[in-house]
Amino acid sequence: MLRILCFLCLLFSCHSAFAEIYRYTTDSGETIYVTEQNQVPERYRAQVAQPHSLPKITKDDFYTPKADTTKNNSKKQVEIYVTSWCSYCKKAEQFLKKHNVRFKKYDIEKSSTGRKKHAQAGGGGVPVLKVGSEYIRGYSEPALRKALGL
Repeated sequence: MLRILCFLCLLFSCHSAFAEIYRYTTDSGETIYVTEQNQVPERYRAQVAQPHSLPKITKDDFYTPKADTTKNNSKKQVEIYVTSWCSYCKKAEQFLKKHNVRFKKYDIEKSSTGRKKHAQAGGGGVPVLKVGSEYIRGYSEPALRKALGL
């Protein structure tokens, strides 16, 4: 009897690990994730047809050169706003990696934080790079070299 009780407790305590996630976007562009469909306001329910998977975060979202083999060539904080399909975004990332510049990458189609920061920077196309307090729109090697002091 004790084993059955323990099994039932375990079974019901694991139920929340299999919860569904629902996503909707507000009028202001904010993406909201909730665990129950009834938590979605009525005006946004048309957006929620089925449960949504959370965006996957991969090691490519964070790039830090190996400390023992490289040095950071920029003392400035660098952020890059990209999309997965953008060839100039990839060129900008390759440039930063080649010059051992640490940076934080935001895919604006997968990251709500990235989308907000991209919008605060004026939005528009990609890539957008933030070097210190300076913004660089598009991929320009001379502009990157100047901003990074290379």
